[in-house]
Amino acid sequence: MFSGDNVPALWAKIGNPQGIAIHPDGTLYIADSSNGRIRAVKQGFTISYDANGGSGSVPASKVYSLNENVTVSGNTGSLTKTGYTFKGWNTLATGLGTDYPVDSTFAATGDLKLFAKWEKNQYTLSYTVDAYGNIGGQRSMTQSVYHGENGTAVTVTVDTDYRFVKWSDEITTATRTDLNVTGPIDVTAIIERDVYTVHYETNGGLPVPPDQTVVKNAFASVPYQPLKTGYTFGGWYRDQALTTPFIFPGMQITQNITLYAKWNPKTYTLTYTAGANGTITGVSPQTVTHGSNGTSVTAVADTGYRFVKWSDNNANATRTDLNVTGPINVTANFERDVYTVHYETNGGLP
Repeated sequence: MFSGDNVPALWAKIGNPQGIAIHPDGTLYIADSSNGRIRAVKQGFTISYDANGGSGSVPASKVYSLNENVTVSGNTGSLTKTGYTFKGWNTLATGLGTDYPVDSTFAATGDLKLFAKWEKNQYTLSYTVDAYGNIGGQRSMTQSVYHGENGTAVTVTVDTDYRFVKWSDEITTATRTDLNVTGPIDVTAIIERDVYTVHYETNGGLPVPPDQTVVKNAFASVPYQPLKTGYTFGGWYRDQALTTPFIFPGMQITQNITLYAKWNPKTYTLTYTAGANGTITGVSPQTVTHGSNGTSVTAVADTGYRFVKWSDNNANATRTDLNVTGPINVTANFERDVYTVHYETNGGLP
């Protein structure tokens, strides 16, 4: 093989050509006297490939002689284009020319540049409602959109006493429009019974009733009553100011709600009584609420008598009971005022 064989004629080098001849098939023959050979210049055509916006490598260009059989190359360089699928080759970048499918054959009759033909991907958007709702009156809906395009709006309508929670892909709006779609979408609307929470605020009482979950328009169960030292339970109220009572089971639950416990302080009677030979000054009996103070009372002994103590062992004749936490009923005790006469004999006995 000599320099220039099997390549375009422009690349060939011929030493001291002496004559030429043309064959009817168009082949040009040149006498290469330096090499003692006849060189044939055949009519040839270049078949080349263009990625047409794709990434990867295209098949190598190749020169074919006139009418030589050409087999169209495949996607040997793993060409890719985001959002598109390789569909063979075409004579125009727009894909509107002549198609040349992979592995098809044709006779070379001229130079030809083949462009990768890309078909935009089409995706199916599937929206489903399993139960308790619909999309446009149907349980499911599908759309077909091309890569990068937008779907149309879909809206979930729920049945009575149910509510939309979210789509299975975590979108939380019942109406959705999928934009700039880059792949298939298959989602289901999640719907649940429309329920509300009843929460109890005991305002210091114990134990605290657990929250109740109540279906919309149903009734809450009567919770157990908490206890609070020094108070009696006054019922449950809808507001913190305790102005609107909540009636079990007469009020339907139509939203999340907090109920507040009302407490009425207990009242106690303070009774102070004088025993024999004395009196009491001050108010007796007295009525006080839990944790408050009574007013002052005093045990006064009659002439010739003296105060000893109260029946609860309080030794103060004047008393004021503070921070009262229960009823008090006491009696002031008195005894004869007596003295001792002592004798000093100055040494006498007895």
